[in-house]
Amino acid sequence: ISDNTVQPPQECPFGQFFERLIMPHCHPEDFKRVALSLLPRAVEEAYHSGKRQISVEYRHKTSDGKWKYVRAEMYLQTDEAQRPRGMLYVSDIDKEVQSRDSLTRTEHEQLVLRRKFSMMVQDSYISVAEVDLDADRISHYQMTEKEMLLKADPVPFSTFCEEYPKQHIHPDHQERFCKIFSYQQILRAAREHISQIKQLFLVDTNGDHKYAWCNVAVRFFRDENGKAFLMIYVEDVNDEIRRRDAQLHEMTEAKQRLQASFRSRERARIRKAHLFMNIASNFQLSLN
Repeated sequence: ISDNTVQPPQECPFGQFFERLIMPHCHPEDFKRVALSLLPRAVEEAYHSGKRQISVEYRHKTSDGKWKYVRAEMYLQTDEAQRPRGMLYVSDIDKEVQSRDSLTRTEHEQLVLRRKFSMMVQDSYISVAEVDLDADRISHYQMTEKEMLLKADPVPFSTFCEEYPKQHIHPDHQERFCKIFSYQQILRAAREHISQIKQLFLVDTNGDHKYAWCNVAVRFFRDENGKAFLMIYVEDVNDEIRRRDAQLHEMTEAKQRLQASFRSRERARIRKAHLFMNIASNFQLSLN
């Protein structure tokens, strides 16, 4: 088929079909697998075993010398004289395979990420970042229900440590943040094999200058090859802090009410004591 037009057929003995039409265009790494499916003997054995369809994917060399994925499908049947006949279709599946491979790579990347994050990911986490200290690179991931998406291209970790507090940390907390999470401080913690650094800050998570209480933490790990890496996560604990503050406020008010009640009873007791003392004093003067 050329330009959507079926060209006149090329005939050859079926025994020479594989050698003349398949082998010259088949990628060397796929040759054995295709041969086990499409050689005349393999087709004959498949037919006698009851198979009526044979399918194999391989890389096909095009006229411009490039490789593309194709699928060869052979349908086996018998004619009126009960003789075996077959129709072979070779279709272009290059885009399909590339999409499938891309999806497979994405799934693999997600699996690796989930293996790394499984020890720490919680529903309350807003963002997670992976840091390669050797390459001075940080990669940010956005948490969703099904996967972790890379938010942007990796940036230098040293630059991130300098810019993050200015952009996201409340001005009243920036000085304390820089003392705990400075680039040099994190490098020192990694050298000293500290497992985790974690502190509570007011964080602008959306860039709209609305601050919420968040735990900012750095955890240090080593991969299967012994290479050190660290994870940075931001955990939203604003509701929890607000509930705790409300409970503390309620407890403070209850304590103040109790103290006021105690002082009121104490004043009443003192007034009663003074009254009885005055009565006793007057009674003693009358006796005298």
